[in-house]
Amino acid sequence: MNIMTAVQHPLVLFILGCLVTYVFHRLQKNHRRISYQSSDTIVIDPRISEEENLLEVRYGGDVVPQVTRTVIRFWNSGTETIDGNDVSGADPFRWQLPENAAFLALNVDRTTRAANLISIEKNGNNLLLKFDFLDPYDGATISILHTAVVSNSSLRGTIKGMRGKISSQGGISEIPNFPPMGRMPEKSNKSGIRRWIGRAFALGVFLATLFGIAYALAGFFPDYFLDNIPYIVSEEPSAPEVVRGKINIAIVLKGLLFTVFFGLISAAIVSNWRNKPPTKLRLDS
Repeated sequence: MNIMTAVQHPLVLFILGCLVTYVFHRLQKNHRRISYQSSDTIVIDPRISEEENLLEVRYGGDVVPQVTRTVIRFWNSGTETIDGNDVSGADPFRWQLPENAAFLALNVDRTTRAANLISIEKNGNNLLLKFDFLDPYDGATISILHTAVVSNSSLRGTIKGMRGKISSQGGISEIPNFPPMGRMPEKSNKSGIRRWIGRAFALGVFLATLFGIAYALAGFFPDYFLDNIPYIVSEEPSAPEVVRGKINIAIVLKGLLFTVFFGLISAAIVSNWRNKPPTKLRLDS
């Protein structure tokens, strides 16, 4: 039994059909998700002696031994709009500090658009993040000064209809951790070149997926493709064999395999895009 005879078995065709269905289900699946990035920079380090540290900060009349600057960037990385009323009252959308820490200063640095009405509000050791709505890729970048230890806080909350926790996507690349008051790095041309290469690769993968679909359909409807779209399949001896008036199983299988392979890559690319923050929220944009 050769390979083509084996793959034409009904069970193999059924499995390929399930894989194709899964690929397009992943690409079109609607879900709710919020992602965030955060970076900490020590402004006043308690490990530095009073003689060496010439900067003193007071809060409520008391000297603050440690000051940390935290930048938080969050966005709707899902495919559905999240309404502000969808936030749980018992578990609000918030940035939470340890109980012995305090907020010193707050600021909303960037928003994707003013219509989201994104605002922040202190509530004890919690910073409440409020919004009217978040469409996909809507979000904000927020800066706070506080007295907590770095890397000891997180974005929390419950959104109705959202499965799982709020997803952390690591640190903010354009913010250096050291030195504490370091300059913002300049944008590199290399990042722009990599971005365009990535876009060209993604476009090629999407076109390959569409070609696989068209190739499979040509096996089902050879007469239509031969008469109207001859560059997909042809009757030339050097081209893949296609016979008018019948379903060409070999071409259908090749098209399905092509679709599954590049469709899975397409699904991975789309998922990766959703995990990247909007350009408008970058501090160096």
